[in-house]
Amino acid sequence: MLTRLSVGILGAFAIASAVAAENYPSKPITIVVPLAAGGPNDVLARLVSDHMSRTLAQPILVENAAGAGGTIGSARVAKAQSDGYTLLSGNLGSLGAAFALYKKIGYDPREFASVGMLASTPNFLAVRKDLAAKTLGEFIAHAKVNPEMVTTGNAGLGSNAHLVCLYLENLAGIKLRHIPIAELVRR
Repeated sequence: MLTRLSVGILGAFAIASAVAAENYPSKPITIVVPLAAGGPNDVLARLVSDHMSRTLAQPILVENAAGAGGTIGSARVAKAQSDGYTLLSGNLGSLGAAFALYKKIGYDPREFASVGMLASTPNFLAVRKDLAAKTLGEFIAHAKVNPEMVTTGNAGLGSNAHLVCLYLENLAGIKLRHIPIAELVRR
């Protein structure tokens, strides 16, 4: 199953018209990555920031503010001045779903405005070689007769992989056991 969720770089709010003036940027820009350092989103933000820094002749700082499915970093950007100097490099699916997954996220996802897309994320389903299911249909049949016995690993509540597995559950009428990868590693 291949699902694509956009990964975009988002402004804290709609960038004010003053930001579009010729003197922008006149100071360093911060890109907040609401996910762990070293992950795909972080790597993309650093690649883009390097090019942006040379093009704009200003330092671009990448700040990781991971936790709570991206809501900690996203809330930090939402509270920043809406002057175009604090950007969010996040996953649109997780950003949009956070309000449904968490009681208090500290922002309204509609306050953000997309200013560019960095990449799209392909998703795939992989199983152990020794599992009898060799096709998606066989996997779904196996999961139906073993509710909450099939374990899926993900980066945590609200992560891209978590949302895709929830979507698969909904489409296929199955119930999976979701475990963040950090917990799987500890086992």
